[in-house]
Amino acid sequence: MSRDGITRLRYSPNSFPPPGYLPLPIVKRMLRHVLLGIARAHARGIAHTDIKPDNILVAQPWSPHALTEWLKDNPPQAYPPERSLSKMVTAFVMQSFPDLTVNELALGAFKLADWGSAQFVNRQTTDDITPLGLRPPEIILGGEWDESVDIWTYGCIVRCHRLQRHHKSSLFKAVGHEKNATDEDILLYQMIIFCGEFFQADFLMQCSRSHEYFNRNCKPKKFDRFVRKPFQECIRACNFPFSDNEVEQAAAFLTRCLRLDPKNRATASELLQDPWLNSLA
Repeated sequence: MSRDGITRLRYSPNSFPPPGYLPLPIVKRMLRHVLLGIARAHARGIAHTDIKPDNILVAQPWSPHALTEWLKDNPPQAYPPERSLSKMVTAFVMQSFPDLTVNELALGAFKLADWGSAQFVNRQTTDDITPLGLRPPEIILGGEWDESVDIWTYGCIVRCHRLQRHHKSSLFKAVGHEKNATDEDILLYQMIIFCGEFFQADFLMQCSRSHEYFNRNCKPKKFDRFVRKPFQECIRACNFPFSDNEVEQAAAFLTRCLRLDPKNRATASELLQDPWLNSLA
Protein backbone atom coordinates (compact mmCIF):
# COMPACT_ATOMS: atom_id res chain seq x y z
CA MET A 1 0.00 0.00 0.00
CA SER A 2 1.00 3.66 -0.22
CA ARG A 3 0.10 6.83 1.60
CA ASP A 4 -2.08 7.69 -1.39
CA GLY A 5 -4.20 4.65 -0.63
CA ILE A 6 -3.29 2.75 -3.79
CA THR A 7 -3.58 -0.98 -3.17
CA ARG A 8 -3.98 -4.24 -5.05
CA LEU A 9 -7.52 -5.09 -6.04
CA ARG A 10 -8.65 -6.96 -2.93
CA TYR A 11 -12.25 -7.05 -1.83
CA SER A 12 -14.57 -8.78 0.58
CA PRO A 13 -16.74 -11.37 -1.22
CA ASN A 14 -18.99 -11.57 1.85
CA SER A 15 -20.19 -8.04 1.09
CA PHE A 16 -21.37 -9.01 -2.41
CA PRO A 17 -25.03 -9.58 -3.14
CA PRO A 18 -25.92 -13.21 -3.93
CA PRO A 19 -24.47 -15.23 -5.59
CA GLY A 20 -21.23 -13.46 -4.67
CA TYR A 21 -20.25 -11.67 -7.88
CA LEU A 22 -18.98 -8.17 -8.41
CA PRO A 23 -21.96 -6.06 -9.48
CA LEU A 24 -21.79 -5.37 -13.20
CA PRO A 25 -21.61 -1.55 -12.86
CA ILE A 26 -18.41 -1.98 -10.82
CA VAL A 27 -16.98 -4.40 -13.39
CA LYS A 28 -17.64 -1.90 -16.17
CA ARG A 29 -16.17 0.94 -14.11
CA MET A 30 -12.99 -1.06 -13.56
CA LEU A 31 -12.69 -2.13 -17.19
CA ARG A 32 -13.27 1.40 -18.42
CA HIS A 33 -10.64 2.88 -16.07
CA VAL A 34 -8.09 0.27 -17.19
CA LEU A 35 -8.93 0.93 -20.83
CA LEU A 36 -8.43 4.67 -20.33
CA GLY A 37 -4.91 3.93 -19.10
CA ILE A 38 -4.23 1.69 -22.09
CA ALA A 39 -5.54 4.32 -24.52
CA ARG A 40 -3.36 7.01 -22.95
CA ALA A 41 -0.25 4.83 -23.33
CA HIS A 42 -1.06 3.79 -26.88
CA ALA A 43 -1.54 7.42 -27.92
CA ARG A 44 2.09 7.91 -26.91
CA GLY A 45 3.36 4.86 -28.78
CA ILE A 46 3.75 2.72 -25.65
CA ALA A 47 2.55 -0.86 -25.13
CA HIS A 48 2.16 -2.11 -21.55
CA THR A 49 2.83 -5.78 -22.57
CA ASP A 50 1.95 -7.22 -19.14
CA ILE A 51 -1.73 -6.54 -18.54
CA LYS A 52 -3.13 -9.04 -16.05
CA PRO A 53 -5.45 -9.02 -13.02
CA ASP A 54 -2.56 -8.67 -10.55
CA ASN A 55 -1.59 -5.38 -12.21
CA ILE A 56 -4.95 -3.71 -11.60
CA LEU A 57 -4.90 -1.57 -8.47
CA VAL A 58 -7.60 0.51 -6.85
CA ALA A 59 -7.42 3.76 -4.88
CA GLN A 60 -9.08 3.55 -1.49
CA PRO A 61 -12.00 6.03 -1.40
CA TRP A 62 -10.88 7.35 1.99
CA SER A 63 -10.47 10.95 3.00
CA PRO A 64 -6.91 12.09 3.87
CA HIS A 65 -7.96 12.27 7.52
CA ALA A 66 -9.36 8.72 7.54
CA LEU A 67 -6.21 7.43 5.85
CA THR A 68 -3.97 9.18 8.37
CA GLU A 69 -5.96 7.78 11.28
CA TRP A 70 -5.80 4.26 9.85
CA LEU A 71 -2.02 4.52 9.47
CA LYS A 72 -1.75 5.69 13.08
CA ASP A 73 -3.73 2.65 14.22
CA ASN A 74 -1.73 0.32 11.98
CA PRO A 75 1.89 1.46 12.14
CA PRO A 76 4.60 -0.29 10.09
CA GLN A 77 5.70 -3.64 11.53
CA ALA A 78 9.29 -4.82 11.25
CA TYR A 79 10.97 -8.19 11.51
CA PRO A 80 13.87 -8.55 13.96
CA PRO A 81 17.09 -7.08 12.51
CA GLU A 82 19.35 -9.55 10.73
CA ARG A 83 22.94 -9.35 9.64
CA SER A 84 23.51 -9.08 5.89
CA LEU A 85 27.16 -9.13 4.83
CA SER A 86 28.78 -6.29 6.79
CA LYS A 87 25.76 -4.62 8.36
CA MET A 88 22.47 -5.17 10.12
CA VAL A 89 19.30 -4.79 8.06
CA THR A 90 15.65 -4.54 9.00
CA ALA A 91 12.90 -5.95 6.80
CA PHE A 92 9.33 -4.72 7.10
CA VAL A 93 6.18 -6.83 7.12
CA MET A 94 3.94 -6.56 4.06
CA GLN A 95 0.72 -4.88 5.21
CA SER A 96 -2.49 -4.34 3.27
CA PHE A 97 -5.50 -2.13 3.65
CA PRO A 98 -8.73 -3.83 4.76
CA ASP A 99 -10.62 -5.61 1.99
CA LEU A 100 -12.88 -3.26 0.08
CA THR A 101 -16.65 -3.51 0.25
CA VAL A 102 -18.98 -3.24 -2.72
CA ASN A 103 -19.84 0.35 -1.81
CA GLU A 104 -16.15 1.29 -1.63
CA LEU A 105 -15.40 -0.39 -4.96
CA ALA A 106 -18.25 1.55 -6.54
CA LEU A 107 -16.38 4.77 -5.70
CA GLY A 108 -12.87 3.48 -6.40
CA ALA A 109 -10.46 4.73 -9.03
CA PHE A 110 -8.87 1.74 -10.75
CA LYS A 111 -5.28 1.95 -11.98
CA LEU A 112 -3.21 -0.08 -14.43
CA ALA A 113 0.11 -0.65 -12.66
CA ASP A 114 3.54 -2.26 -13.14
CA TRP A 115 4.86 -0.54 -16.23
CA GLY A 116 8.29 -2.13 -15.84
CA SER A 117 7.77 -4.26 -18.96
CA ALA A 118 6.33 -1.46 -21.10
CA GLN A 119 7.99 -0.79 -24.45
CA PHE A 120 7.90 1.87 -27.11
CA VAL A 121 6.33 0.11 -30.07
CA ASN A 122 8.89 1.54 -32.49
CA ARG A 123 11.82 0.62 -30.22
CA GLN A 124 11.04 -2.89 -29.02
CA THR A 125 13.55 -4.54 -26.69
CA THR A 126 12.12 -8.07 -26.32
CA ASP A 127 9.44 -10.33 -27.74
CA ASP A 128 9.16 -12.29 -24.49
CA ILE A 129 6.02 -10.58 -23.22
CA THR A 130 2.87 -11.47 -21.26
CA PRO A 131 2.17 -14.69 -19.29
CA LEU A 132 1.60 -17.67 -21.58
CA GLY A 133 -2.14 -17.96 -20.93
CA LEU A 134 -2.64 -14.30 -21.89
CA ARG A 135 -0.14 -14.26 -24.75
CA PRO A 136 -1.42 -13.05 -28.13
CA PRO A 137 -1.11 -15.43 -31.08
CA GLU A 138 1.37 -13.21 -32.94
CA ILE A 139 3.80 -13.52 -30.02
CA ILE A 140 3.47 -17.31 -29.83
CA LEU A 141 3.96 -17.57 -33.59
CA GLY A 142 6.91 -15.21 -33.85
CA GLY A 143 5.16 -12.46 -35.79
CA GLU A 144 5.56 -8.72 -35.71
CA TRP A 145 3.63 -7.00 -32.96
CA ASP A 146 2.47 -3.58 -31.84
CA GLU A 147 0.20 -2.03 -29.20
CA SER A 148 -2.62 -4.40 -30.22
CA VAL A 149 -1.01 -7.05 -27.98
CA ASP A 150 -2.50 -5.09 -25.08
CA ILE A 151 -5.97 -5.31 -26.61
CA TRP A 152 -5.69 -9.11 -26.73
CA THR A 153 -4.61 -9.43 -23.10
CA TYR A 154 -7.23 -6.88 -22.05
CA GLY A 155 -9.85 -9.01 -23.78
CA CYS A 156 -8.64 -12.05 -21.86
CA ILE A 157 -9.20 -10.32 -18.51
CA VAL A 158 -12.60 -8.97 -19.57
CA ARG A 159 -13.82 -12.55 -19.79
CA CYS A 160 -16.12 -13.76 -17.01
CA HIS A 161 -13.36 -14.55 -14.46
CA ARG A 162 -13.20 -10.79 -13.82
CA LEU A 163 -16.85 -10.93 -12.78
CA GLN A 164 -16.46 -13.67 -10.21
CA ARG A 165 -15.47 -13.54 -6.59
CA HIS A 166 -12.68 -16.02 -7.41
CA HIS A 167 -10.92 -14.90 -10.59
CA LYS A 168 -7.95 -17.24 -10.92
CA SER A 169 -9.16 -18.91 -14.11
CA SER A 170 -8.14 -17.92 -17.62
CA LEU A 171 -9.94 -18.09 -20.94
CA PHE A 172 -7.05 -19.93 -22.63
CA LYS A 173 -5.48 -22.76 -20.62
CA ALA A 174 -2.64 -25.08 -21.57
CA VAL A 175 -4.42 -28.22 -20.33
CA GLY A 176 -5.66 -31.41 -21.94
CA HIS A 177 -2.86 -32.76 -24.11
CA GLU A 178 -3.53 -34.45 -27.44
CA LYS A 179 -1.06 -36.09 -29.80
CA ASN A 180 1.92 -34.83 -27.81
CA ALA A 181 0.68 -31.26 -28.22
CA THR A 182 2.75 -28.57 -26.55
CA ASP A 183 1.24 -25.86 -24.37
CA GLU A 184 1.46 -23.51 -27.34
CA ASP A 185 -0.35 -26.02 -29.59
CA ILE A 186 -3.19 -26.21 -27.10
CA LEU A 187 -3.47 -22.46 -26.66
CA LEU A 188 -3.58 -21.83 -30.41
CA TYR A 189 -6.24 -24.53 -30.79
CA GLN A 190 -8.34 -22.97 -28.02
CA MET A 191 -8.05 -19.57 -29.67
CA ILE A 192 -9.72 -21.05 -32.75
CA ILE A 193 -12.45 -22.72 -30.67
CA PHE A 194 -13.34 -19.63 -28.62
CA CYS A 195 -12.74 -16.87 -31.15
CA GLY A 196 -14.68 -18.67 -33.87
CA GLU A 197 -12.25 -18.13 -36.72
CA PHE A 198 -9.29 -19.92 -38.27
CA PHE A 199 -5.88 -18.40 -38.78
CA GLN A 200 -5.53 -17.05 -42.30
CA ALA A 201 -2.65 -17.81 -44.65
CA ASP A 202 -1.56 -14.19 -45.09
CA PHE A 203 -1.15 -13.83 -41.32
CA LEU A 204 0.64 -17.15 -40.80
CA MET A 205 3.07 -16.38 -43.62
CA GLN A 206 4.28 -13.36 -41.65
CA CYS A 207 5.06 -15.44 -38.54
CA SER A 208 8.42 -17.19 -38.30
CA ARG A 209 7.19 -20.10 -36.15
CA SER A 210 3.83 -20.82 -37.77
CA HIS A 211 5.25 -23.92 -39.52
CA GLU A 212 5.82 -25.48 -36.09
CA TYR A 213 2.09 -25.50 -35.32
CA PHE A 214 0.16 -25.38 -38.60
CA ASN A 215 -0.14 -27.43 -41.76
CA ARG A 216 -0.10 -25.86 -45.20
CA ASN A 217 -3.90 -25.71 -45.14
CA CYS A 218 -3.66 -23.41 -42.08
CA LYS A 219 -5.11 -26.05 -39.74
CA PRO A 220 -3.33 -27.01 -36.48
CA LYS A 221 -0.99 -29.98 -36.82
CA LYS A 222 -1.99 -31.60 -33.51
CA PHE A 223 -5.80 -31.23 -33.72
CA ASP A 224 -8.36 -32.24 -36.31
CA ARG A 225 -11.71 -31.70 -34.53
CA PHE A 226 -13.08 -28.21 -33.96
CA VAL A 227 -16.16 -27.72 -31.78
CA ARG A 228 -17.03 -24.06 -31.52
CA LYS A 229 -17.52 -22.64 -28.02
CA PRO A 230 -18.77 -19.07 -28.55
CA PHE A 231 -18.22 -16.28 -26.07
CA GLN A 232 -21.94 -16.26 -25.29
CA GLU A 233 -21.61 -19.79 -23.93
CA CYS A 234 -18.56 -18.81 -21.86
CA ILE A 235 -20.44 -15.86 -20.35
CA ARG A 236 -23.52 -17.90 -19.49
CA ALA A 237 -21.29 -20.56 -17.90
CA CYS A 238 -20.33 -17.97 -15.27
CA ASN A 239 -23.92 -18.12 -13.95
CA PHE A 240 -23.96 -14.35 -13.82
CA PRO A 241 -27.51 -12.93 -14.07
CA PHE A 242 -27.07 -11.37 -17.52
CA SER A 243 -30.03 -10.57 -19.74
CA ASP A 244 -29.87 -12.02 -23.26
CA ASN A 245 -29.09 -8.55 -24.63
CA GLU A 246 -26.29 -8.09 -22.10
CA VAL A 247 -24.79 -11.44 -23.09
CA GLU A 248 -24.81 -10.50 -26.77
CA GLN A 249 -23.27 -7.08 -26.15
CA ALA A 250 -20.57 -8.50 -23.87
CA ALA A 251 -19.75 -11.21 -26.42
CA ALA A 252 -19.51 -8.60 -29.17
CA PHE A 253 -17.12 -6.58 -27.00
CA LEU A 254 -14.92 -9.63 -26.44
CA THR A 255 -14.91 -10.38 -30.15
CA ARG A 256 -13.61 -6.88 -30.91
CA CYS A 257 -10.66 -7.54 -28.58
CA LEU A 258 -9.88 -11.17 -29.36
CA ARG A 259 -9.29 -11.27 -33.09
CA LEU A 260 -6.58 -13.68 -34.21
CA ASP A 261 -5.09 -11.21 -36.70
CA PRO A 262 -3.94 -8.15 -34.73
CA LYS A 263 -4.86 -5.74 -37.51
CA ASN A 264 -8.52 -6.73 -37.04
CA ARG A 265 -8.65 -5.86 -33.32
CA ALA A 266 -10.33 -2.68 -32.17
CA THR A 267 -8.14 0.08 -30.76
CA ALA A 268 -8.40 1.18 -27.14
CA SER A 269 -10.01 4.45 -28.24
CA GLU A 270 -12.60 2.57 -30.29
CA LEU A 271 -13.41 0.24 -27.39
CA LEU A 272 -14.03 3.21 -25.12
CA GLN A 273 -17.01 4.03 -27.35
CA ASP A 274 -18.41 0.49 -27.24
CA PRO A 275 -22.12 0.36 -26.28
CA TRP A 276 -21.62 -2.49 -23.80
CA LEU A 277 -18.94 -0.68 -21.82
CA ASN A 278 -20.99 2.53 -21.79
CA SER A 279 -24.40 1.03 -21.05
CA LEU A 280 -25.91 1.21 -17.61
CA ALA A 281 -26.12 -2.19 -15.97
